[in-house]
Amino acid sequence: MSNLRTRDGGALALALNEIKKTYNVDATILGKGKTLHKWGFNANSANGTWETVQDGGGTETLLAANSITVVDSTSASDTMTLSIEGHYLDASANLIFHVQSATLTGTTAVTLSQPLARCSRMYVTSTALAVGTVTANAGEGGTVYARIDAGSSTTEKAATTVSYRDFLIVTGFGSTILGGNNAAVRFRAELKPKGGVWRAQARWALRGDNTDYDRDMKSPPFIIPPNTDIRIRSSASPAGTEIGAHFDGYFAIDEAYINDASPAPA
Repeated sequence: MSNLRTRDGGALALALNEIKKTYNVDATILGKGKTLHKWGFNANSANGTWETVQDGGGTETLLAANSITVVDSTSASDTMTLSIEGHYLDASANLIFHVQSATLTGTTAVTLSQPLARCSRMYVTSTALAVGTVTANAGEGGTVYARIDAGSSTTEKAATTVSYRDFLIVTGFGSTILGGNNAAVRFRAELKPKGGVWRAQARWALRGDNTDYDRDMKSPPFIIPPNTDIRIRSSASPAGTEIGAHFDGYFAIDEAYINDASPAPA
C-alpha cells in the first residue's frame, strides 16, 4: 500500500485500505502519479430537465462501440491542433484510456487515429482559440460527444471515465449557479459501472444567483472502481440558468497492471 505523506494522506490511505478490503486489489496512488480536476459548464440549461453539466447541455448516451471517429469545426478558420482524451473499448469491453492529437481542417471532418467510445476532454494545444464550435462526433455530421465552444480553448464537461486498471478516489465536488432569475437547481453525482445502470452517489440543491456548494476531504471520499463512468447532472428552473459543477480526486492503479501495455481495440 502506498506510503502517503500529504496533508490528506490519512483519508487517502483509508481509501486504499477500503479498495483492498472491498475489491481485494492492492492499489497505489504514488505509483499512478495522476490527479483529476474535472469541471463543466452549461450556459443555457433547459427548464426542469436533467442534463449533464457540460457545454451545450443534454445527456450523453454511452456508446458500446468505438464510434467516435472524427473532429471538426463550424468555422473554416479553425486549423489548430487539439489534444483529445478519451477511452476506447477492447475485445473484452474494457475501457482503455488514450490520448491523441488531431489538426483541424476547418469544416472538413478529420478522422481520429484511434476511434473512441468516450471523449472526456479536448483542448487546443496551439495558440489560437476556437473560432467556431469544435466537436468530436460519431461520424461526419453524427452525434456530438465533446464540444469546445467558440472563443474557448477547452471542453467543459463534468463527466469522465475510469479505465479498466484504475480506481478514482473522489475527494471533492461542488457546483455553482452563475446566473439566473432567482434560480433553483438540483444536482446529482452519478456513476455507472460496467454492465450496470446509472445510480446516484450524492444529491444536493442550490437556490438563488451566484450561490455555491462544495464538499471536500472533511467527508469520506468516494471510491469509483475500474470500468466506471461518472458524471454530475442538474435540473434547473427557470430555463437559461447558467450552471457550473466540478469534481476532483486522485487516481490509484492496480499494482498488478502498472507495467501493462494497452490492450488492442475491439
